[in-house]
Amino acid sequence: MGAYLYSYAVTPEQAESEVAHILRLMEGKKPLYPVCLDVEDGCQKGLSKEALTEIVYTILTRIEAAGYYAMLYANKDWLENRLDMDRLGRFDVWLAQWKEEPAYEGQFGIWQYSSEGVFRASLAGWIWTKPPATGIIPPISDSIMSRRNRR
Repeated sequence: MGAYLYSYAVTPEQAESEVAHILRLMEGKKPLYPVCLDVEDGCQKGLSKEALTEIVYTILTRIEAAGYYAMLYANKDWLENRLDMDRLGRFDVWLAQWKEEPAYEGQFGIWQYSSEGVFRASLAGWIWTKPPATGIIPPISDSIMSRRNRR
């Protein structure tokens, strides 16, 4: 199990409220997968890079301080243009980019290459590209291996 939080936060106060909510939901749980923060909502498009980065940093550091493996989910555009990845670089990234090969030049731990597929026993359309920061590699079937690794 892991967790996914789609953020609508546009202020530090809203960020605090969102992270308090996810931590309440996670209380007592020991997830194998990350607690992921998704930032890409239209309400956040008008924020400065600094303001959005601060919101993300606040949420991810609070998740991490609570003992969970915090991860940022975003698409290539948001990672390159809307977030300060130098500031957020210590967090693993789940890259959402529908392509045959990822074009994002930054570091990422999971690449989601499709919006197709069904989550059951494996992660359809997901690829772990490096071990997570926890050192624990969740089980993923061989059919999910990176196209690069299969060549």
